Amino acid sequence: MPYHNEGDKMKKILVKETKKPKKKTQEQIFDIKKNMSIKKALKEHSKHHSKKHMDEMKKLIKEGKSFNAAHKLAMKKMGK
Repeated sequence: MPYHNEGDKMKKILVKETKKPKKKTQEQIFDIKKNMSIKKALKEHSKHHSKKHMDEMKKLIKEGKSFNAAHKLAMKKMGK
């Protein structure tokens, strides 16, 4: 008798697990594409620069600097 609500709990759990994911907005799609292009550019760029330089650039980009601005600052601070 005390387990008469167990079926209802299972229904709620199943409903929660089968919810569809929300569609991404245009801004989210743009951010994903932007991040992928930055990753690709950083990978290509890393062939010509040291790990210290690349780490500094990644830090600056995460702070909101553009790729070119981050490169210039990293060149001043770390060199090639």
